[in-house]
Amino acid sequence: IRAAIKNRQLLDIDYRREDGAASSRRIWPLGLMYWGQTWTLVAWCEQREAYRMFRLDRIQLLQVCEARFSEHPQRNLQHYLKSYTDSSA
Repeated sequence: IRAAIKNRQLLDIDYRREDGAASSRRIWPLGLMYWGQTWTLVAWCEQREAYRMFRLDRIQLLQVCEARFSEHPQRNLQHYLKSYTDSSA
């Protein structure tokens, strides 16, 4: 995941939500965060066209794609963190 973040490679994941529902997503991995006792991947989700957070322990399958995503001023970790802190203020 760290290499995919560094190389801006898309990820295809199969994910299981807290309620047990499964989904498949293509995401732009932006950063890894440790919240309390859980590692979380901050990503841009192509399906939802929004930032999403994925707990690493709930990722069932992960495939690093050859395709890469470009720098985007409103789809990066800094923008996510700024929007997160602005919304909690």
